Amino acid sequence: MTFANKLVGLSAAMLLGACAVLPDTHEPVYLPSEINARPKLYEGRKIQVRGWVVLRAENRNIWNEKSDFTNLKDDFSHCLALIGVHDWTADENIDGTVLTISGVFHQYERADVNELGMCNNSSIEVDTSKPPFRKR
Repeated sequence: MTFANKLVGLSAAMLLGACAVLPDTHEPVYLPSEINARPKLYEGRKIQVRGWVVLRAENRNIWNEKSDFTNLKDDFSHCLALIGVHDWTADENIDGTVLTISGVFHQYERADVNELGMCNNSSIEVDTSKPPFRKR
């Protein structure tokens, strides 16, 4: 075995070893329906949700897709309410677009919790320091 071959083999082994100890920094991205299917699993956890965003008066939510909102038939399992985004209501860069939003998931089980615009009692407290809300 030549010196060059040994060097290549050693470099490959070191690279694989380094990959094995590096943490996985990729956070999963969920649909609202995936979160609503197992809400206790996500309660109080920071999550990323991807879906069709509605930011209109009395309607600040993220849906799996636009058709879930436009063809609504009393099924809110494909929706999460967006908390903390009042300042961005009717923002044309956000409203009516598909986006990934970061925040902390909460499911409100008390009957006395109500906010205008919530599609149901499942919500994401939006981290407005991250896109698409950052620097607006």
